[in-house]
Amino acid sequence: MTPPPNLPNIKPGGDDVMRGRLTKARDFLTSAEALFELGKEGGVLAPTSEHAAAYVDLCVDAGIAASDAICIKKTGRYSSGASHDDAVAVLQAATDRSTAKHLGTLVNMKSGTAYGHRPVTAADIHNAGISATALVEYAENLIAGS
Repeated sequence: MTPPPNLPNIKPGGDDVMRGRLTKARDFLTSAEALFELGKEGGVLAPTSEHAAAYVDLCVDAGIAASDAICIKKTGRYSSGASHDDAVAVLQAATDRSTAKHLGTLVNMKSGTAYGHRPVTAADIHNAGISATALVEYAENLIAGS
């Protein structure tokens, strides 16, 4: 494990913050899954669904919260800055490139989904679900083992 990068918005986090972020990660993912079920047609959430953008945004939030919990567990620190790109670097230093790639996928969707005008795509929906689930499961397994 590499030490967290020397970034200005890295904060220490204790057990309470770690568990709180994990709880939020689960809550966001559970809410995303509920929207998926509510909006799906033929087993798939279509980009045209009124729930598609909210689903992706909740997946992003779940992944960010799970990443914070992972980083706190592994390093005692997490990224709390406005730039979620910093969080990707911190997660990669705490884990590995493939885990950080999940967060990178989600962070790359954040601006367009939450603040932009472009509708989400089927690929966004698919990738958001996979990445959020992977990060939340990683965090749950890591923290359950402590």
